[in-house]
Amino acid sequence: MPSEAPRYPKLRVTGTSAARHARETVRQVAAQAGMSHATYTASKIVAANAEPELCAAVDAGRIGVSTGAKLARMSPDLQRQAVVGGRRVAAAIVREHSGDAGGTLALATALERTVNRFVAAHPSTTPGEILAALRFVAGEVAEQTDDSDRRG
Repeated sequence: MPSEAPRYPKLRVTGTSAARHARETVRQVAAQAGMSHATYTASKIVAANAEPELCAAVDAGRIGVSTGAKLARMSPDLQRQAVVGGRRVAAAIVREHSGDAGGTLALATALERTVNRFVAAHPSTTPGEILAALRFVAGEVAEQTDDSDRRG
């Protein structure tokens, strides 16, 4: 007589408990990696979606992980601008494109600091050369803004 397989009660997992279990698992993995749940999630977004330059900047600590995750959802051009501009420009780009009213002022302040650092590193640069570079950058930003407005 064949033996019957033992019967086990069916395990019911509801959507809520499954999601709770998944969150707890992610928290445990993040803790083992020495980071918070939010940092772990943001780093996964960067790894999956960011341009290589942005990934490298986040890995090197030049741009924060949470800022990198927000940038990873933006166009490749904006990601590259953020990498070139550094931490402050990256944060300003995120604010500007998230609808934060202070974003424009923050971007202008970050650009001013970037120009000041450039002038300090290249003291022979004339004011006319700096102005020409700023006009070029302003034109590029305006053009990209117009392009994104047309696509949006």
